[in-house]
Amino acid sequence: MSDGWTDTRSRTLVNFLVYCTKGTMFLKSLDLSGVPKTTETLFNVFDNVVQEVGPANIVQFITDNAANYRAAEDLLFQKYRKFYWSPCATHCVNLMLQDLNEMHDMKSAIDQCQKVTKFICNHAYVLSLMRKFTKRVELIRPAQTRFATNVLTVESVVKQRTPLRQMFASEEWAAYPHAHKRNASLVVDIVFNNEFWESCVKLLKVCVPLVKVLRLADSDDRLSIGYLKGNLLSIDKAKAAIRDNLKGKKKLYMPIWKIIDKRWTGQLHQPLHAATYYLNPAIRFSPTFKKDREVLGGLLDYINVLVADSREQDVVHNELDVYDTCFRNRGQPVTIRARTTMRPGKYIEIFNLLCICYI
Repeated sequence: MSDGWTDTRSRTLVNFLVYCTKGTMFLKSLDLSGVPKTTETLFNVFDNVVQEVGPANIVQFITDNAANYRAAEDLLFQKYRKFYWSPCATHCVNLMLQDLNEMHDMKSAIDQCQKVTKFICNHAYVLSLMRKFTKRVELIRPAQTRFATNVLTVESVVKQRTPLRQMFASEEWAAYPHAHKRNASLVVDIVFNNEFWESCVKLLKVCVPLVKVLRLADSDDRLSIGYLKGNLLSIDKAKAAIRDNLKGKKKLYMPIWKIIDKRWTGQLHQPLHAATYYLNPAIRFSPTFKKDREVLGGLLDYINVLVADSREQDVVHNELDVYDTCFRNRGQPVTIRARTTMRPGKYIEIFNLLCICYI
């Protein structure tokens, strides 16, 4: 995995990390300040890392989603054809939220929420007064780089709608010396504007399902790739929730779906995700599993890329038949529970011997 960031000295740094069954480990960090981020430069950087780790030890290489990174990884795949490039799922969902946040009505709601939170947090008396009315519940301030925080800011403001209105209608607020200044009056007008609250609620109906996906993708509790295409971490499920939240009105939810599909299809719609969907016991043996052309095609592509020898490919296909048959027929409560509480690889490792005995 590569993770680019800029430090307090404005240096462009790229960290490389390795994920394996033991967890995530730091590999190295490179200072690319002053280096043009061309496709050729990135390819050479990534190629050196691949050589250091060993191509045979890599299943996927995760980078940023920018076009130059994609082009560099395409060159890397053409050279080795032994592993996949995958865009960062968290970054991809964050870009969906960015696109949605740029829509006029949502941008307006976010801007107004930011005005409310910044005004309150930047004035000690007002902040203290707010804490009194909200019973010390804080408002979430927006961050510059993660668009999910904009959604969380709006959500926190909406949850405190009644206390905020009570505060700005109180005698304590009226006694505030700056209550009638222009900035204060603008904030009061926002808080008592019903259209503002309606736009905030609409934003939450659209964005909260995606924030839930983002939280799961960014979680350390489980390896998210095995759930990207399944019901536990599904863009399709988020889209369905958005449709239901907007009462099934196509003119409202279809523009949202198009924005989501543009990011999902172009960046996170890959054979590797289809294969991990199939090989995750929690999803493979759930009633909602869909064994369609996309899933099977992705699984076959996955095998062809990671297993070069044709005879080994035949062995893998036979093992898939064993996997389908034996685990489906295992009805012991402990094994059924473990499908959702244990990581897929560990589950198969532990119960594989028992499975063979039952065949």
